[in-house]
Amino acid sequence: MDADVIVIGAGATGLVATLTVLEEGKKVLLLERDDRVGGRLATESVDGFQFDHGFQVLLNAYPAIKRWINEPALETKAFAPGAHILLPDGKRTTIGDPLRQPDMLINTLRSPVGSFGDKLKLLKLVRKVKTTSCEKLFQEPEMSTDDFLIRWGFSENMVSLFFRPFYGGIFLERDLMTSSRMFLFTFKMFAEGQAVLPQGGLQAVAEQLASRLPSEVLMLSTSVKEVLKQEEFVEVVTSTGTLKAKQVIMATAPPSNMEHPKSSWLSTVNVYFSATETSLPKNVITLLPGGCPVNNVAILDGAQPSYAPTGQHLISVTLFTKAGETLAYYAKQAKTYLAPWLADELPNWTPLRHYDIPFALPSSRHVSWKGDVTRWGDEQVIETGDWRLHPSLQGAMMAGHLAGKHAARQCKA
Repeated sequence: MDADVIVIGAGATGLVATLTVLEEGKKVLLLERDDRVGGRLATESVDGFQFDHGFQVLLNAYPAIKRWINEPALETKAFAPGAHILLPDGKRTTIGDPLRQPDMLINTLRSPVGSFGDKLKLLKLVRKVKTTSCEKLFQEPEMSTDDFLIRWGFSENMVSLFFRPFYGGIFLERDLMTSSRMFLFTFKMFAEGQAVLPQGGLQAVAEQLASRLPSEVLMLSTSVKEVLKQEEFVEVVTSTGTLKAKQVIMATAPPSNMEHPKSSWLSTVNVYFSATETSLPKNVITLLPGGCPVNNVAILDGAQPSYAPTGQHLISVTLFTKAGETLAYYAKQAKTYLAPWLADELPNWTPLRHYDIPFALPSSRHVSWKGDVTRWGDEQVIETGDWRLHPSLQGAMMAGHLAGKHAARQCKA
């Protein structure tokens, strides 16, 4: 037997599954078809710029981050809580969290985004999530986020100008059909922590996890061709040979033939520009209400200086638009829709990269905090990922931990 457990896929789920099996005292191998770890946590460094594959932030209040990640070692830097909003009339406004930024209180109260009543409801919602555990939030009655916001009495102004673009960037859908449980959970994470970027980009999270593995455990550039179940073991046929284990964890995307609401995926397009100057605030994310293809803009070096060389800004623009086009096409589209607010500076924005990501995030209309691992496959092969629980880095790492613990305990001593 080559291992007690073989884990297939070295994204966040597979890495945590592997670490969990090791903690349980079992022999494990981790197979990854690419030449790097991380999966959707990917960062490309070119000419002093760091390009994450899709605009992402790390929510440092995630319980899994506290459990598995040494955040100080990542040298993270944070965006300020709040948002800069480009209003439909060509004006702008900035709102913040007055509980953590008292100097933002007056601006936030005077902002045309939401009524005074909306802002009181926000404070009430903050109290609710801060006094409710994550697990209990996932036991709340499940409905769409849109229905939840209506039931809480938020105005259409507040929903359209803030919630749709802000959570559209998190959920990758602006109709807010995502489960209200997911909304409450992420709202709690923003209320209790910060949105941060590691010095080495999001891939540094995966690399830190991988650094804890013994060298003989991780097998990169190893494609899995077939998984064959035998009576006493499982054979994993790879590009370099056949391996045997008592248990296999498939820490990959859900099988294409799985009839499951979590097996559908949401897409996005991310375009990066460089500029020497911009009038956008550097430390908060900019939102575009109104349903145009541009959803948000972020000055990444405003939060984490390592993302751009000295004297340059790295500007991320997230779009909801058709796939398969060129950088020039997406750059033109982004500038066209940003022109009402930024026309004077856009000629000096230089397009650098774009990432067309068809499988950016699993759908999350129905979510759970902890699933029943015994139903994630069969007695020998477990199929897992954030799509099993709730689409997020928290869900990915938790799914890996649950699967790793179960697989290790299934192995006979």
